[in-house]
Amino acid sequence: MTNIHSAVQAIHTAYAGGIACASGADRIKIELQLQKVGLIEYFDGRIFSGHEMPCSKPWPDVYLAAAAALQANPARCALVG
Repeated sequence: MTNIHSAVQAIHTAYAGGIACASGADRIKIELQLQKVGLIEYFDGRIFSGHEMPCSKPWPDVYLAAAAALQANPARCALVG
C-alpha cells in the first residue's frame, strides 16, 4: 500500500471530504483498522458497517447507505477495494 495516505488525502481534498468507508466488517474492527493505519481522520462520521445494515454482503446495502449519506448517486460513486 505505497502512498495510501497521500492517495486518500488527495481524494478527500478533491471531493471536499465527500468520501466514506463502507465495509462488511463490524464497526469496531473498521475503526480499529483505520486508526491503526492512520486514516480514520478522513472518514470521521462516514463509516458504514455491513453489520448495521438490513442485509450484508453480497447485498449492496452498506454501499448504498454510504452513497446516501454523501448525497451521491450510487451510479457515480467509485469503490476502492
